[in-house]
Amino acid sequence: MIARKEEFTDMRINLDGGTYEGCTFRNCTLLYSGMLPVSLNKCFFENCVWDFIGPAGNALAFMRDLYIAGGDQREQVEDVLEKVKVTS
Repeated sequence: MIARKEEFTDMRINLDGGTYEGCTFRNCTLLYSGMLPVSLNKCFFENCVWDFIGPAGNALAFMRDLYIAGGDQREQVEDVLEKVKVTS
């Protein structure tokens, strides 16, 4: 799916494989499985819920378990999260 400057309200949207440019998402549940890349460029999100399912959900659960384990694993998870952050 390619969406440009569209508004989505009160929807469940599977983001996998989609390109969204300048879109607005309100009160949506946004699903991402990690099976296909997604592009979100200059989008606005209001009161949305992110639901990571399938491989993406498995990866997050793995990171959570590493973090809970503590020790060096917790530091490694923190390092990964720092790499994810983007600053302007």
